[in-house]
Amino acid sequence: MFKTSESIKEISEALAKAQGIFPDIPKDKEVTVKMKSGGTYAYKYAELSSIVKATRKPLSENGLSFIQGVEKVDGDVLCITKLIHSSGQWYETSYPVIYSEEDMQGFAGGFTFSRRYGLSALLGVATEEDTDGNGANRDKDKNKFHQQKEKPPASQSPSTQEKQTAKPPAEKKIFEVPNQPLTAIQKMELGKFVIPGGPYKGKKLGEIPFDDLMLYKVSVKAEAEQAKQPLSLGVQDLLNRIDAYYLDFKPN
Repeated sequence: MFKTSESIKEISEALAKAQGIFPDIPKDKEVTVKMKSGGTYAYKYAELSSIVKATRKPLSENGLSFIQGVEKVDGDVLCITKLIHSSGQWYETSYPVIYSEEDMQGFAGGFTFSRRYGLSALLGVATEEDTDGNGANRDKDKNKFHQQKEKPPASQSPSTQEKQTAKPPAEKKIFEVPNQPLTAIQKMELGKFVIPGGPYKGKKLGEIPFDDLMLYKVSVKAEAEQAKQPLSLGVQDLLNRIDAYYLDFKPN
């Protein structure tokens, strides 16, 4: 769950400046994950102490600090991370504390894990390697198999081959920002767009406060810049929809 103070103008500006000078955070730990298929893969991540060390000075120089603690909500133990600005404005996020051993050592491990994830998300820093590529080889082999299976016999006529050859999937189009503000009806329709992923997954665009969306944009772009990776098509599509929805917005 993500919460903010009533106004976030000053803390948003301060966080944006801090994110601009965060150094690369060393991914100094490695973990091996066992897959259900029986194989394994490994990835590296940054320890909590490395995240704190790398971000402490930029945060302090911009009047920012953070605190973390635990809270029990409806039987679940949550790690609460709160980023505070010298103006008194704040952001707060919560992440579940998951642990398997019913002792202090097991809880401490789960709490550290949640602290790392909560702080990384709130600051918009990339602290793990992208593990999406672990299935790349499997997907490549799978696609190769389907291509071979779908290839028609050479004895068939060209017209039959054309009919049986599967058409390539249409390229996903990104929502384009119009060159003028939306009409009231267009804006109402765009506000019904259901966000497919991220912190606002399942919510309609028009239901999310303006300040929250602006913070989301800043954090997403900063994280992509930090990781030196382009935005995914889905994220870019959402950012364009946000821009279109608030195209006629005039800040004070």
